[in-house]
Amino acid sequence: MTAPETGREHEVRFVLLDPDGRELAGANGVVRTSPPPDGRDTVITFALDLWNVGFERPGDHSFRILVDGSERKRLPLVVDRLPAELDSTVN
Repeated sequence: MTAPETGREHEVRFVLLDPDGRELAGANGVVRTSPPPDGRDTVITFALDLWNVGFERPGDHSFRILVDGSERKRLPLVVDRLPAELDSTVN
């Protein structure tokens, strides 16, 4: 958050997208940060649990972080398929 954005509430949304841009999972909430004493930008750290998220196929997925509806960060996530000898779900 930039210094002028601190001290008030912001809507935060996390979205996990598949390679075609379809939403696989999402979460949202509200965050409020205190103004820093030195007027610098503030780094906010989040922990996000995603339970029962399935990946239909390998490929380039991404996490999107939106603040007040505007995308602030895009994090790549590459999903690979396990070799058959390591995948316990393969018969």
